[in-house]
Amino acid sequence: MAGEKVKTWLAGLDEALGGGFPDGCLVALVGASGMVHELFARQLLYLHVVNGGSAAYVTTRRPASDVAREMAAFGFDIEGLVKDGRWSFVEALTRSAKESLLELVKAKVEEGRWVAIDSVSHLVSSKVYVADVEDPAMQRPLTTLLRGLAKASRKYGGVHFILSTKNLLDSKSEALIEDMADWVLEFNYDLAPGRIARQIFFRKVAAPVNSEVLSFRVTKEGILIETAVRI
Repeated sequence: MAGEKVKTWLAGLDEALGGGFPDGCLVALVGASGMVHELFARQLLYLHVVNGGSAAYVTTRRPASDVAREMAAFGFDIEGLVKDGRWSFVEALTRSAKESLLELVKAKVEEGRWVAIDSVSHLVSSKVYVADVEDPAMQRPLTTLLRGLAKASRKYGGVHFILSTKNLLDSKSEALIEDMADWVLEFNYDLAPGRIARQIFFRKVAAPVNSEVLSFRVTKEGILIETAVRI
């Protein structure tokens, strides 16, 4: 039932969310270039699938084989999941595929899959989707894409992710993404003595959370949420 909490299976994240994300929501993952919000989305979809769900990963920039290889480097071997249909790739690499993205994604959401679109910012920077349409023959309204994704999330349930790279977006497009998403998680990092301090900040929430900031590490098994201060 839409609105009920659904687990992400990522230790520390579900605790912060009070059990998981509400079913039927759209989550924006925002970070600067080089941040690991992409790894985070892949990991959550992978955990969802191995715990009985199904997922679709939409790649707008690179072939699916590149994504699969990078996931395998962190132990997320999806070859078998692709073969049995629980994991699906959508390659939106051509302009025509990008222009039809909403229909492609809605079909996957309707199947009951969790969906991640790896770079809404790429769709904007390539001028396929824009905040203000100047050439209707060549451009699509960003609001139409985001509103359609949010509507599909409500109707069919699931937790769906849109990834955004801050330095690739104009301020109006950035504001639209954050306004249309139910949740906005921002990924930041800072250099600390002897290590990199990485954090996830809940900039926008659609339900109460137990913690607004989470510290995490990147390990050989993916993202690890730190639930206690390391001394």
